[in-house]
Amino acid sequence: MTDCDQISHHGGTRITTVVNSIPNAAVATGKDNRVVAFNDVFGDLVKRSVDELLGVNLFQMLDARDIFGNLLNRENEGLHEMVQNFELVKDFKLNITTGKGKHLFVGVSIIIVLESDSDDYQLIYLLTRIQRRRRSDQFLDQILVGVGTSADGAYVGEDARGMTDVFRLTSRQKEVLRLLADGKTSNEISDALGLSIHTIRSHIQKILRVLEVNSQLEAVTKALTLRIL
Repeated sequence: MTDCDQISHHGGTRITTVVNSIPNAAVATGKDNRVVAFNDVFGDLVKRSVDELLGVNLFQMLDARDIFGNLLNRENEGLHEMVQNFELVKDFKLNITTGKGKHLFVGVSIIIVLESDSDDYQLIYLLTRIQRRRRSDQFLDQILVGVGTSADGAYVGEDARGMTDVFRLTSRQKEVLRLLADGKTSNEISDALGLSIHTIRSHIQKILRVLEVNSQLEAVTKALTLRIL
């Protein structure tokens, strides 16, 4: 996936030209998150027409949800705050709904397009569909669309029986993961458990491998979402 970059948007360059030059599914919005341009790959991905896309709020139109299943707000102020501070915004994941009512899990990166002689900007969202083949990811899909859970959100039937087969964390790894979920740093966990920082880091790396994630935040998110903790 393309990394987030900042690129100058000179007066003679049209955002549509930039978007159409991108091989990924790409859609551009203004600061209000309303779609100003998209390429054919994006249109094919979300199964929506020009009339359904241009001028509408991107997150509302896609029924975009974070990995907890929460709807994104109209402007997603947190995202724009990151952009305005020139922080990298890349490789986060969303669940979206196509015009055909199909749920897709996508990875997203953002290109910031700066206006020349202005503090205005536009955003180009690069979307890559994530094909879920692992059983653990199937559980996450079921949670996000409300399938395979009871009314109170608890797992039922085969889903409940399969959780221990998917994730085999030791009691110590779960203890470290709980402290990570509480917002503790590696040093704080080391002090709390009376273990060396090297040992804590080793536990964290093993947790990431078992949960099949790439960061501590993803590990905590997945563990909480799937009720491992």
